[in-house]
Amino acid sequence: MVSGLQSWWTKITRGPDILRFWLAFLLNVTVGALYFAFLTPGLYLSEVVGRGWVTAFTVFFFFVWVHSLTMHLVVSQSDPGFIPKRDFVQEPLVLFRIVEVRGHEEKMKWCSTCHIWRPLRCSHCRSCDQCVHRFDHHCPFVGNCIGLQNYRTFIIFLFDACLASTFATIIPIFFLARVSSGYDGFSSAFSHFGVWMTGSIILSILSGFSFLNLSFLFLYHISLISCAKTTSEGQTNIFDTTSFSRGCLHNFFDILCGPHYPIFSKSVNNGEDVV
Repeated sequence: MVSGLQSWWTKITRGPDILRFWLAFLLNVTVGALYFAFLTPGLYLSEVVGRGWVTAFTVFFFFVWVHSLTMHLVVSQSDPGFIPKRDFVQEPLVLFRIVEVRGHEEKMKWCSTCHIWRPLRCSHCRSCDQCVHRFDHHCPFVGNCIGLQNYRTFIIFLFDACLASTFATIIPIFFLARVSSGYDGFSSAFSHFGVWMTGSIILSILSGFSFLNLSFLFLYHISLISCAKTTSEGQTNIFDTTSFSRGCLHNFFDILCGPHYPIFSKSVNNGEDVV
């Protein structure tokens, strides 16, 4: 476990995704800091809503925000379903095999880098230089591949981040509108609560930017789940995904409640089990 943590720490401090990982993480931290440093005091002092509501807003946002930060770190250090590389073996003459899945023929390809037959829906990630079970995509903002074993956690992270950014966009706008109407316009209100309003404006801009990007990504993944596609398959159409779809509701159940580890069924790598 210690070596795994060291590997993760090295990846997010020296890896190729260091800049975008910390940019995304610090943006999330900044949104929370602005909420607690400016918006919460502004709501209490202006009394635009009852203090009970302000406390409820703050507690709710705190738990969602902390959970989104936690999920960000969990996704970044989790194993997406890496398949161990094998020692060099002679490359087969034919680099693909035809297998049948629910009446549909699919290709199982040979990976010349990992020296294995790739399980169906597996792809080789160039950034991580390993094959990944049910590879979805490599996400530079979490510094990790998204695959079979961490896709569910990734979806939870997106949901948390969307919910936190939505809340951190709407509440500041509500505060600015209410305090402006209660003090005969924005200028008058700004003379009383200038510091809190400035922080709330910055907060709404940053969280609004996050909301637009995260909500699009979250809805895109919801559409992919509904038809049992991965991001990679949605962009390349490498597989006939009707081979893997069990219907919209079952597809969601498989992602949210199904096993998030490979289900082994057949030996094709000299005695090694693959999906």
